[in-house]
Amino acid sequence: MTAEAGGAVLLRRDHTDLFDAAGKPAGAMDQIMMIYPEGGTLRADYSDGTHVIHYLAAIVKPGESVEFTSAARPDTPTFRLAYHLTAPTTLEVTFSMAQPGGADFQPIATGVLNRGG
Repeated sequence: MTAEAGGAVLLRRDHTDLFDAAGKPAGAMDQIMMIYPEGGTLRADYSDGTHVIHYLAAIVKPGESVEFTSAARPDTPTFRLAYHLTAPTTLEVTFSMAQPGGADFQPIATGVLNRGG
C-alpha cells in the first residue's frame, strides 16, 4: 500500500493467486483499491479490471480493524471488505457478499497477510 496524492489517498495494488478446494491453482487476478476520506467517513473504490465496487462507508476501530461496505440496493449484491489486525504483523482479510435486498453477509474469500520482519 502506498500513500498517493500528497498523502490524501492510500492505494492498494496486489496480485491474488486463486486455488480450488483441493488447493490446486485456479487462476489469478490483479486488483487495485483507492482508499480516501470523504463526507466524514472513509470511502474506497475497488477494481480488478472486470468489476468495480464503490465502498460508501467504513467502520474504523483504530489499531484493530476497518470494515468497508458498499451501498445496499434491491437489484445488486452488497459487499463488505474487512481487515482485522490479529497480531502486530498479521492482518486477516474477509470479503463477503449479501444477496440483492438482503442483509445476511456470507464470506466469499478470506486470507491472512503476514509482514516479514
